[in-house]
Amino acid sequence: MFTIFISYRRDCGGTFALLLEEKLAQAGFSAFLDHKRMHRGRFDEEISQTIDEASDFIVILSKDCFSVREEEDVFVAEIEYSLKKKKNIVPIFLNDYSKQPSTPDRIRDVLKYQGVSEYAPQDFETVFLPKLISYLTDTEEKQNYIDRAGARSYLSSRRKLESEPIDVRWKNAVEIDICAYFANMLINSDYINQALLNGVHIKYLIVDPDSVAADEAMKYRFKNIRKSLFRYSFDATVELLKDMKDRNTEYFDEALLNGELEVRKTTLHLDQAIMIVKKKKESENSVKVDFYTFNTDDTNRRSIMIPFADNENYEFFCKQFEYIWNAAETKEILAD
Repeated sequence: MFTIFISYRRDCGGTFALLLEEKLAQAGFSAFLDHKRMHRGRFDEEISQTIDEASDFIVILSKDCFSVREEEDVFVAEIEYSLKKKKNIVPIFLNDYSKQPSTPDRIRDVLKYQGVSEYAPQDFETVFLPKLISYLTDTEEKQNYIDRAGARSYLSSRRKLESEPIDVRWKNAVEIDICAYFANMLINSDYINQALLNGVHIKYLIVDPDSVAADEAMKYRFKNIRKSLFRYSFDATVELLKDMKDRNTEYFDEALLNGELEVRKTTLHLDQAIMIVKKKKESENSVKVDFYTFNTDDTNRRSIMIPFADNENYEFFCKQFEYIWNAAETKEILAD
């Protein structure tokens, strides 16, 4: 029994299909390729039965894959059957693929599914494969892969999770995205200034201390922190940013102009602080999430470190940050 069905056009997707089956097998997945697995019985019956039994349907979309016109087009029939059966469909868009008007109307819905684009060969196993696997159904094979790959996210207290120094976490970073109620301790260090000097693009978002969100956070979420301290933390953050500007005006203005440093504030209620570190090698990206739990001191709040290999959760929190960032009401707090 196979957990994955791979559908492809032999003359323009066969080579990639063979590579994919090999890499999935090495990762512990059982994938079906028709040219290797057909034995007895009618072709259509075995195909439909295998699709029924599989948890996931991967379809490789390549240049001209829908241009072929055959009396009995098995490739199109496989896609049509998987749509009918409401399978978990994961398209792979090869580099030479472009959405084609020649896509038959009866299978056009396959283009609406979340898919994965082909990566450079050197990134196949470190970037492409983890992203593809993240879209697969949660099966025992997938869980075993996550365990072996070290892709499992790690939940712990904030104190334990932050034992690794910031400068180590930020090494080789190209972009750092941060949102929090306040992060003056981070600003008070030289980490952000040094990151800017290294050409890192920083997005920094903090909560407006005059908002309802700040009032409720003080009342319910932060233990032993007075509102005056919350206000001080926000003001200190702004003042420290301004101080950075005063101390290094020429570079700071250039960073703002080039979009290397963006600062916003929000009135939204935050359930967690998010720090996304994007590196030169995408496979080394990570997200650290600090949950704003109730009546808990700062060091005992739960935090989770999510590596890029845990792509489903990594992408989830990246989209959370993107939503909060885009919804920020005040886009410039350093305009003066």
